[in-house]
Amino acid sequence: MKGQEAAPLWEALKAHVRTGYAGFHVPGHKGRYIPAELYAAWGPAVFAYDLTELPGLDNLHAPEGPIKEAQRLAAELYGARHTFFLVGGTSAGLIASLLAVTKPGDKVLLPRFAHRSLLAATILGDLRPLFYPAAVDPVCGLVCGWDQAEAARIIREHTDARALVLVHPTYHGLVGPAAELIQDAQKAGLTVIADEAHGPHFYFHSDFPAGALALGVDAAVQSTHKLLGSFTQSSWLHIGSERISPEPVAEALRWLESSSPSYLLMASLDLARRQAALTGARDWGRASKLAQELRQALAAVPNLEVWPNNDRFQVKEQDPCKITVYVGRLGVTGPQAAFYLQEKHRIQVELVGFNTLLLIITPADNEETIRRVVSAMKDLAAKYRATGTAPSAVPPLPAVPVRISPREAAFSQKSYLSLSEAVGKIAAQALVPYPPGVPAIWPGEEFTVEVAEVLNRYVRLGIPVQGLNADAGTEPHLLVVEE
Repeated sequence: MKGQEAAPLWEALKAHVRTGYAGFHVPGHKGRYIPAELYAAWGPAVFAYDLTELPGLDNLHAPEGPIKEAQRLAAELYGARHTFFLVGGTSAGLIASLLAVTKPGDKVLLPRFAHRSLLAATILGDLRPLFYPAAVDPVCGLVCGWDQAEAARIIREHTDARALVLVHPTYHGLVGPAAELIQDAQKAGLTVIADEAHGPHFYFHSDFPAGALALGVDAAVQSTHKLLGSFTQSSWLHIGSERISPEPVAEALRWLESSSPSYLLMASLDLARRQAALTGARDWGRASKLAQELRQALAAVPNLEVWPNNDRFQVKEQDPCKITVYVGRLGVTGPQAAFYLQEKHRIQVELVGFNTLLLIITPADNEETIRRVVSAMKDLAAKYRATGTAPSAVPPLPAVPVRISPREAAFSQKSYLSLSEAVGKIAAQALVPYPPGVPAIWPGEEFTVEVAEVLNRYVRLGIPVQGLNADAGTEPHLLVVEE
């Protein structure tokens, strides 16, 4: 892409290192005082580039030089009005964007399967979350999208709501009715923010769904590190419309992120942007082709199912490079299948569900890696074969009443109670079974008999529930608000 050949922050770092300055500044390792194990594993070069805000290297939170230009190039690549480099991950970007467009007490519409960073945003900003329900496959327990009719009803009923967040795509690469949701929300005057953590690559090849910015969201936050090759924890936040001013977003990021940002992370963002611009179409076209070969090979293995079909539930499109394999017909759970692949074949999958495995294909893959995983999956199927008994379906989650705000619950006096003792109490912490990754309860909601029964079923099925404390007694315990 013309104009995208430069990497201004990376070039500034290289120029600084070449000068051979004697540094009397932080970081204290000064490129030489390095733990022996790290030196042996990484060598000295990486430490030479681990720098701070020095002359010529700019300042992330008040950029005027190479960081400002690097962010401008990223915005240009994505067609955004402004882009912020993030060193606190997509979590920091989601929190900052929501805080920038709301004030305490505002209502915000969130998907029930919202990332935990959005819980933090409701606590920090004293916001009132309104949830539109997730569409969940009862067999696999995976989030497919959302009920658009119900989401539209909530938008119509809450005319005083300030913002809406959508997930585009889900962790498993599934795209719900995003265009309809964005249109309905913006027509009602809501600012729309996309959690696009798993979709920064959608913009580079026609095999992929349309990106959230192309669909017209006001802001999108992307985990560059997940798929575009930057270092873990590095992300970026794009401002897509005039509904959001960059200034309050920048201020919120100054509240949330370190005042000593990693230049290694920022340089990796600069170079990942250049790589995506120059070779992204070729690279992701090849990755999509490899993923299609893998999908076809796995679909031919007896008793394995490559999930889902696009006509199921609220799935409109899907990322071709996210491949979810249903192993239930083998009579094993996802954790059992993942353990076998890890121990026997030294293969690590991205995510383990109750009866599914998620595989991610990127431009780093090649014909050999595809052959290796196909061989391993064939061996898995031959090892277990079909027993005729698939694992039980994942229980649906009941609706729960809201008693107080998440912030009130978070800053209340708390105590641990068992599941049975907690009935009728107010939850002080989120309880999230995975799968489906949808909170059974958020802070401030009432812990009902129905929730207790469902969580007990999850525990009996061996499905992990984040937030349950199994060490506090013989029965799992949870944090509740003391009343």
